[in-house]
Amino acid sequence: CLEQYISEPAVLSRYQELSGRTTVSIDDLVWSYNQKEADALAVVDEFTTYLACGINNLWNLFSPECIILNSQLTAFRTFPRYLSAETFHASGYRGASWGGKGLHQ
Repeated sequence: CLEQYISEPAVLSRYQELSGRTTVSIDDLVWSYNQKEADALAVVDEFTTYLACGINNLWNLFSPECIILNSQLTAFRTFPRYLSAETFHASGYRGASWGGKGLHQ
């Protein structure tokens, strides 16, 4: 299930595992990402890759007019730049970008 990879608890658990920290929060992950710490960069890269694949699958199955992302992880202004056309092209989805038709924050 996609939730095993992109839910907030799953992402934080993965970050905790890679970083070796005993406790982590979304704020910790975002701060570390902004500091370009390797563990945080890797976790965000995994998150966005799985998210792009999930959106691609939803799009191909249901052809919705829009997909709404509602998560603390996507609320930070740092991460949306990561949800770029390159991320979606890597997942097999064509012509997507953050804020593009069918993909809104």
